[in-house]
Amino acid sequence: MTWLYILLITIFGIIVSNVLYTYLSKLVYKSNFFLKNKNLGQTKKLSRENFEWIIWSSISVIFLIYFITVRFYDDWDRFTKYINDKSNYPSTNQYAHSIYISKALLLDMCPFMSLSLPISFICDKTKRAPSFFAPFCIYGGCITLPFIPYSEPNAVFDWHYIFIGTDANPIFFFMHFYLTVFGILALRANTRPKFFDLTYMHIIAAIYFAYVVGVSRTMNVTYNVTGTSMNDWTDPVLGSYHGVQEFLKLDYPAVMIVGFSFSYLVIVGMYLSKIFIHKWVNKNRNNKVVKLLFLFE
Repeated sequence: MTWLYILLITIFGIIVSNVLYTYLSKLVYKSNFFLKNKNLGQTKKLSRENFEWIIWSSISVIFLIYFITVRFYDDWDRFTKYINDKSNYPSTNQYAHSIYISKALLLDMCPFMSLSLPISFICDKTKRAPSFFAPFCIYGGCITLPFIPYSEPNAVFDWHYIFIGTDANPIFFFMHFYLTVFGILALRANTRPKFFDLTYMHIIAAIYFAYVVGVSRTMNVTYNVTGTSMNDWTDPVLGSYHGVQEFLKLDYPAVMIVGFSFSYLVIVGMYLSKIFIHKWVNKNRNNKVVKLLFLFE
């Protein structure tokens, strides 16, 4: 039943957010209240780009405050206490050591993208930069949400879990829900997708994985490092991706190679689909269905 709730909430969120993105911003932007209200002292018309940037930035700031307050602050607090005085943690095993560091330093891609996506919305008015992060966000969200009932089998799927989560995994559901929903919106928001954009995506991936590998090797982090460690794939209890190994029936490192290759094809294919669909939409603007949906502009 939990799986059904997750599916329905995610689909509902995707539909509602895309409808609002497609129609509401245009209607609000065209309204006289926001553009010509003399009582507010507005004498200059706000550009469409600036108006949308204000909306995106406001949402992003709210999410950043929410994410940092509910999850990141506690992770960083535990990390600093652990690093500054390990004598207070005499029984810490390798997994706990890894988790303290991994969570605080964002060595798992989904929390990293949960910070990068809203920051990119704030920093880039053109909304091109968020679209470079979008495929990573969508992929991370979509491959995690269906397996939440298995990764957290004892969690009660109620409002508290949706917005707060558990002590071990704060906002685990909502973080991946945000990545999926706003990743799709970010991919749509780039109205000038180019093949060269794939270069930026590769640069993002290269910098991030170099960072993860560098930190994990320097600080001996062997769990929760976005699949760059053997333990993530082979540990039957604590490995983040052990389920993939069981499903594929492959040994390490073959399972890692297949897993990363599949992820690469999906993420790159996602952006290529965006480019080709955008070209098709531009060629068929007079089509009634395209006019109604207008999903990729």
